Amino acid sequence: MTKDILELMGNWAYQNAFCDRYTAKQNQGKISVGLTPEDFFNFFKDNGYKYEKWGSWSNDVINVRTNYYEDESFTCQSNLSYMHRISIANAKTGFCLKYKQQEPGAFLTNYFYEKCSDWDGTPKKLSYSTPEDWKEEFFKVFKTMLDETTTRMTLKNKKDSAKDSLQQIENEIDYAIMDAVDEMAGSGVYLNKVNNEINSVTITYNIRKDVKNLYKCPYLSIRKLKNGKYTMQYKNYEYYDADITTWAQIKDDTTPDQIKQFIKDYFTPWLGMKDIVYTKPTFL
Repeated sequence: MTKDILELMGNWAYQNAFCDRYTAKQNQGKISVGLTPEDFFNFFKDNGYKYEKWGSWSNDVINVRTNYYEDESFTCQSNLSYMHRISIANAKTGFCLKYKQQEPGAFLTNYFYEKCSDWDGTPKKLSYSTPEDWKEEFFKVFKTMLDETTTRMTLKNKKDSAKDSLQQIENEIDYAIMDAVDEMAGSGVYLNKVNNEINSVTITYNIRKDVKNLYKCPYLSIRKLKNGKYTMQYKNYEYYDADITTWAQIKDDTTPDQIKQFIKDYFTPWLGMKDIVYTKPTFL
């Protein structure tokens, strides 16, 4: 009990001390960091980044998203909150990336507090002073962050491309899927093959039969993952609303014949159904 009270008192003192770090972070939008939009523009241009749009710069491997717009300089600010919003994304997938297990903007903001202020680990007043070498130090750290992330993503993309190229080679299960559709093609069942639908998928086989006047037409989809495994989803007509099932992994010991037979069995009830399931009586 005594320990808990002391911790609460300590936290209160930490959060209510005059101009302590807590207050500083709450008011970070007001703190100038001495970095102008032009500094960022020059940095990106000097390091071979292309301006994309909405404050995003790219070297074709990563996208660096900032709040500094080249064509709208009046919206740019040089305060800590704008530095905090800097993020990095994989140019190939658009997914946001972290640096040293932190959000990039948070890493830079923390670096400012730890290295470029007079905060030393105990609550005391921050001067918010900007050392003369802060700008040079910041862009040195910023460049290291971007270079390391670019190298990491270049290697990852090469590995993904190698896996993707390997899985593009058709195997017996791929042939079984296409054979099943070919054998039903005269009944309106068709296949739509999609490459790289999402980052972890090499090929997606979408199989369906369209029936006019039917709200939820028969459909199933099989994904071939980059790791060589397969997943599947389909419209489940065992239920009234015929919702699409969640993606489930196909067992490793499943044979091509089992896959082919399931596809044919799934569509069999629909093969004889005409496109128009209801027509107006001729005598009306």
